[in-house]
Amino acid sequence: MLLNVRLPAEDERVVKDLQRQGVKISAVVRAALRAEAALRKRNRADDPVEAVKSAIARHPAPKGRAESRPALDDARAVRRFIQDRLARRRR
Repeated sequence: MLLNVRLPAEDERVVKDLQRQGVKISAVVRAALRAEAALRKRNRADDPVEAVKSAIARHPAPKGRAESRPALDDARAVRRFIQDRLARRRR
């Protein structure tokens, strides 16, 4: 497959500089494409439960706040928590 890409002037300068240094631009493009594909594949989860667990593991709750909130993978506990919070606001 042939890929034709229009580059702004700044990117064109970068490409020319890399070529002067002996860098194969096609290798850079291939590596960038593979890296982007791997990133997107890693971020796309087939199992929503695993996606949530992974997100929770990557972004843990701040210290001091986790105790008062339910685990996000426990739907019933989350539902009760939300209902309690809404009931308190109505009072």
